[in-house]
Amino acid sequence: MKPTKGLWLHLGLFGVAATVAMVSARTKDDPSEGRRVEAELWSGQPDQIEAIQLASDEQIVKLVPAKDAQGRYAIVEVTRLKSASEDTKGKLADAKDKPANAKPEEPKRFVSVDAVEALLPALAPAKSYRTLGKLETARLVDYGLDKPESNLLVKIAGVEHRLDVGALTPGSGDYYVRDPATGIVNTLAAETLNRLKYGESRLLERDLHGFKADDAQVVTVSSGGKSRVLKRVEGKSAWANPETPTVQDETAGNWLLKVQRIKPMNYVEKPGNLGTVLIRVDYSDAKSKLGYVELYRSTGSEQKYYAKSERSRWIVEVSKSVAEPIDQDLGSVLK
Repeated sequence: MKPTKGLWLHLGLFGVAATVAMVSARTKDDPSEGRRVEAELWSGQPDQIEAIQLASDEQIVKLVPAKDAQGRYAIVEVTRLKSASEDTKGKLADAKDKPANAKPEEPKRFVSVDAVEALLPALAPAKSYRTLGKLETARLVDYGLDKPESNLLVKIAGVEHRLDVGALTPGSGDYYVRDPATGIVNTLAAETLNRLKYGESRLLERDLHGFKADDAQVVTVSSGGKSRVLKRVEGKSAWANPETPTVQDETAGNWLLKVQRIKPMNYVEKPGNLGTVLIRVDYSDAKSKLGYVELYRSTGSEQKYYAKSERSRWIVEVSKSVAEPIDQDLGSVLK
């Protein structure tokens, strides 16, 4: 082999090795969004998170994770404040435990499912894509940390971690955050903090089921001691009697589409005039049960409709304009 050929061969092998090393390092150090992690704010696993709280002068958002047979979810409590003091920040407290001048409104409590699955892994462990170190007090104003707009508290396995939340970074991909214990300034993903900041809309679970509508192959409609089983027509979004599996029942199919449109408006932890179950629909695939939805009609003077499902956990108030036709057309399904 000529010397020049050997040189080119070694250079080529070196280039390949360097490329592999760069790719390996990037895969190891970078999160899914492709940005390099510069610091770990704290360690932990999502299942170890016991509580999360974001407190500002306007509101306190508190999230407590839980688990049941259906999987992981969380109870979220949002308390709006007409005025507040620094005493509300930096401590994990019951929403009713406010200073005298806080004047809290009635807390809004609800269930969160999908949003929790994205939020918890982002906070245990918590990672920063930029670290600025310990800054002089005079420089904190440049990062909105002289008077933080809010304070984050995350309790993991009995240990509380706190961050002061400042201004958005240029490009608005992150917030500047500061550990009040060490004074070290880092950044934290804006998407993570905004889920809490706008928790009333971004954390509230709006789907009654975790499965897709097309996953259901068999439904059972029950009401007042009567019931009816319907099977999906093979390869179609249509329903039929089990005895005539290819003959579509358009009336029943349209009614089930209306049931699918039920969405939570408000979560009701302790309903007072719920009454008994008006209608129940159970969903199954070819092998097992998927879930259910129950529809209620209030017994009070003001007629309201409520629902509950395997995913909602709690009773939810639903739109009367959506639920009332389901109630009125039930007789055409349960013939």
